[in-house]
Amino acid sequence: MILQGFLIFKNPQINNPTYRQCIEEAASSLKKCVTACDPNNACFNACHESFLRTSSNCPCMAKCPAGCPCEDGYNCEPFMTAICEQRSGTYPGGQYKYILSPDGHFKENRLYHSPIINDIPYLEKARYGILNGEVYFFGGTSDNKKIAKLTDCGIEELSVRLLNNFSSWARTVTLPTNPDEIMLCSTHAVPYTKCENFDGQISRNNPFIMNYPHKCGCIALDNNFPTIIDGGDYTAEGPLPILSKVESLGISGWREEQDHPLEIRCPACTSVGDGLITIGGQTREEGVDTYLNDAFLFSNKVWSFAGQIKQRGGLSTLLFYGTHLFNFPGWQGDSVKKVERISWNGTYVTGTTIINEETGYCYRPIVFETLPDACADTCEEYCFP
Repeated sequence: MILQGFLIFKNPQINNPTYRQCIEEAASSLKKCVTACDPNNACFNACHESFLRTSSNCPCMAKCPAGCPCEDGYNCEPFMTAICEQRSGTYPGGQYKYILSPDGHFKENRLYHSPIINDIPYLEKARYGILNGEVYFFGGTSDNKKIAKLTDCGIEELSVRLLNNFSSWARTVTLPTNPDEIMLCSTHAVPYTKCENFDGQISRNNPFIMNYPHKCGCIALDNNFPTIIDGGDYTAEGPLPILSKVESLGISGWREEQDHPLEIRCPACTSVGDGLITIGGQTREEGVDTYLNDAFLFSNKVWSFAGQIKQRGGLSTLLFYGTHLFNFPGWQGDSVKKVERISWNGTYVTGTTIINEETGYCYRPIVFETLPDACADTCEEYCFP
């Protein structure tokens, strides 16, 4: 299901999904061109010539003869699957499952079968993690301790359970240990300082306790060390101060790092090169929650301002591939919920492009790298562009 690098195939029309996707898109454009023509050969020939020019950019064709990655041809960045099962409340909830190309030119719905428990969507407020190329789901509204796995185009619940309640307020990160593990932190339980580790078979409590509560913080790897950023807590007596605290996990436990420049909760973050980046989040000014669109880079243990994106918001999902970040909106301060492709030069945001708009809000959407034709055969009666 998850794309594991790029390969050169002897028979790309059979074995290379990126080649097939590119040719199918070119063929679709050819069909639209031809059907729009008046009945004359000149128009048909022009459509055919356009198809030849477009298809020459495809992997294994003239401008990309060795296949992905292409130096001057098809955009070989991974396709992404986005999933949200959020019921509507005060605001409309997101209900979507689709595949999206990295530049937004191709979007198509996908059908992933998931159960409904007591009228609650199975993946509502669930978190996810990637382990050995497979997608796992954790907790959420329907069952805060469930563990499930994406199998083909369905979701299979496992018999193993989490030890602590878990939801979209918490975060996951895949640890590059031997073997790899998923660490789930700031579990959905007071005092929001605990983590547990899941290895694909069992989940066990992490022995180290964080120094501060990080409810609705974010976590990413900084040079392979798990690093958790910001967050805060709410109590029966009201909100506690939002924190700017940053901690990283070493062999002897959690240690404090330089504070984040802002006191925020629910930012998005991900690893970038030798550091990590946060985008957006929520701060509190004179008792009023305010959404942000600022980016900050943590590199060599120092924070620096790294620009801004177009849209304010928090509880987003952030991914990084090569020279681009992708921000899938969560709970937004703006009325429009847009997916942004963010150009990144290693230290600063150099530009952003809107590549999709969502239909509703979502607490940290589930987004993962996927092949272009993933679950395409489930879509005969469900999917549409």
